[in-house]
Amino acid sequence: MISILCQFGLLALMARGLGNEEFGKLAVTTAILAVAASLCGLGAGDAVTRRIARNPEEYPRMLGHGLILIAASGLVLTLLTVPILAAIVTVSPSLLITVGVMTAFAVSGIMLVAFIRFAERVFIGRQEFSKANLISASFSIVRLVTGLVAFLIFTIEDLSSWCLWSLIAHMLTCALCARLLQPLGRPALHLDIRELRLGFHFCTPFIVDALRQNADRAVLSFVVPIGTLGTYAAAIKIVEGSQFVVSSLNRVAYPLFVKNPDLGFGSVPKAGLVYAAAVSVMSSATAFGLFICAPYLPLLLGPDYEPTVQNLQLLCWLLVPLALLTVPYDLLGAMEHHPVRARIYNSVSLLGIGGMVLAVYEFQMLGVFVSLYAIQVALALALWIVLFRVKAVNEKPRVPVTRSSG
Repeated sequence: MISILCQFGLLALMARGLGNEEFGKLAVTTAILAVAASLCGLGAGDAVTRRIARNPEEYPRMLGHGLILIAASGLVLTLLTVPILAAIVTVSPSLLITVGVMTAFAVSGIMLVAFIRFAERVFIGRQEFSKANLISASFSIVRLVTGLVAFLIFTIEDLSSWCLWSLIAHMLTCALCARLLQPLGRPALHLDIRELRLGFHFCTPFIVDALRQNADRAVLSFVVPIGTLGTYAAAIKIVEGSQFVVSSLNRVAYPLFVKNPDLGFGSVPKAGLVYAAAVSVMSSATAFGLFICAPYLPLLLGPDYEPTVQNLQLLCWLLVPLALLTVPYDLLGAMEHHPVRARIYNSVSLLGIGGMVLAVYEFQMLGVFVSLYAIQVALALALWIVLFRVKAVNEKPRVPVTRSSG
């Protein structure tokens, strides 16, 4: 709840402080960075959670594995992303300033965010949820305080100023993460080839997911005014931020599923149905709360964001299918069925992206709403079917082992 409130507060500050046009540029920038950030670390966060949940003594090796991958992949992704951002988003007549601004955004949004998420996943794997929650809440609080200082005291109004403040907030949170990790021991610099392969399959759904989540904004930028895109981006960001309600349960449940050696041999139906019931209640309650609170958004964001009310009331119920698909997604990950999970998730998502592009181009905002719900429902159904097919394959009769009298 702290994270949600802080993110909403920061969203309000940025929307009012930057205005429709600059906020629209920020939406495009964060959309591209989300794609790059999904690759950074190549699944090191998932690997460290699974491995140390089963055996805490593997922490030094997995810490070294993660740091190497975050540094190497983060550097490559930053070098690739900055020219793309500088070509698409113009923040200054000077190309040098534009490149500098986008470099600051790329470093904070790719490498630093990857390290913060990795540190959080370490403590989730160790089931030290107080420290994991401290990282998550601190990140949101630091960003909110930074936004208060930047927008209310220094009254910044453009992206070129905000990029420096955002970079400072990320660096402060990284310093906190390093301090929390220090007592656990030094890393053993080592690359785990098996986890690297699993990490590839872990990352590809996030890449496709980032593309799917941002395809609507990319196409809308060609067919609607930038102001309309800004009001829609504000609504979808609120919905995405509200997924933290379900994530709070996911972070507790996932290491428990990982530690269960019999998962996939009779425990999937019961665990999955209980898990699904819990996330359904949580997501429905969150969606209802957003629907009730939506009319008050213009009071916080400003009168220019009046269309955000209708957008949010139409999009808030998207939380329910989003929550339901996390159940089979997490269970398949706990059973280390990353390849089959990636194939199904990527196939459905890519088909959905193609349909979304056509729908948005043809029907604009109506095409966005219909496409988003169709994709999420299709993903949920496909993953549930795969989960029970995997369970059926795994549940083979066990041959009793007999011992000789000798």
